[in-house]
Amino acid sequence: MGSTERVAQILGYVTKLPSDSYGLKWRPSIAPHYPDGLDWLGLPGPYPSGHFSDLDHRALEYAYNKLSAPPKLIVEIGVDVYPPSSTSTLLKLKPNECTYIGIDISDKSHLNNVENNVFTIQTDSIEYEKLYQLMDSLHLTEIDLFFVDGEHSVNEVLWEWKYWEKMSPNGVMAFHDINFHPGPITVLDAIDRDIFSVEYFGRGELDWGVGVVQRLIS
Repeated sequence: MGSTERVAQILGYVTKLPSDSYGLKWRPSIAPHYPDGLDWLGLPGPYPSGHFSDLDHRALEYAYNKLSAPPKLIVEIGVDVYPPSSTSTLLKLKPNECTYIGIDISDKSHLNNVENNVFTIQTDSIEYEKLYQLMDSLHLTEIDLFFVDGEHSVNEVLWEWKYWEKMSPNGVMAFHDINFHPGPITVLDAIDRDIFSVEYFGRGELDWGVGVVQRLIS
């Protein structure tokens, strides 16, 4: 089963519930087939090898290049310290004056570098105030590029979607694992295309894939 079939299979489980979340046409739920808090459905493979492919790196660079101006703040959920990784790519792309904040449930503080504006927070991604408090202390009000690669349940990605309240007008939010995990598959499918553009990288390929989302500017 390839990624196209896996996406169709997972979307076939979705019930479209009413949503009051900005930018979502419905709240996806895969219950009663599977719990909405489940990160991995354990469905038959094959699955991609590795974690972050060359295609995923190119997609992340594409997301960065969609910004209309050099970013002031990049945030990443899910910090990977072993290059080549999403983290190493983001740190390579960011200008020195741009701040990077990595959020991870594990301690990644060895990456902290105040001189180069690199900070990490050990917390769950839904602890919004911990990020917002650090942003306030750094006199930052908006996020320009947000990369989401945390836990991939429907519930978790819905919570992470709320970070749009802090995104800059031309900001870009990119999601890893849009081909095999329930959260990114179902939440990105629910996005209102009258408000956001949604681009898929790796869809149809044996790749975890990246989704790139940007607000449409009227």
